Amino acid sequence: MGPGNAKLRDFSEFAPNARSVFERAAAFYGRSILDLDDPSARDVGRQIGRVIEAHKGDAGLTLAESVLVANSKALHHFLPDLVPPVDRAYTLMFFFQRTDAPGSAAETFEVIFPWFAAVARQNAGVIRDAVACANRSGGACQWDTSHGKVLDNALMGWIHANRNGGSRRSSPVTDPS
Repeated sequence: MGPGNAKLRDFSEFAPNARSVFERAAAFYGRSILDLDDPSARDVGRQIGRVIEAHKGDAGLTLAESVLVANSKALHHFLPDLVPPVDRAYTLMFFFQRTDAPGSAAETFEVIFPWFAAVARQNAGVIRDAVACANRSGGACQWDTSHGKVLDNALMGWIHANRNGGSRRSSPVTDPS
């Protein structure tokens, strides 16, 4: 890991804590963000947000105070078609124009997740095609390994495409015009 604050716990602590995270999220195994209507997306976002929030401190995966990034990325690996990974540089900047969560991990995830679900539902065919391409051939679509990762890649692509002299324009979330 780099010099930042995103340090994982020793494996002897990490493994049982990760097992606990995955056990709490097991009811969502095999589900896809592409299949969620608005009420379902809000409900799933609230439930996954609680899982993310519950695993901090001694029960957490990371030594950092903020658990949103580490726990969402861990859940992304366990539920790749349901949970997009959250990071500071892209996800939080896109939604909130800041690199720290504006509320608790649960509150922040509950805001982000329904937006991802709406975009996923509206672009389900494109997302399925991208994952099929990655599974079939790699190449240009090699990073599109799951529904959640395609959404993450699209968000990063939007940010890179909308940079203007080093700063990016407002996101559609904060500037709906």
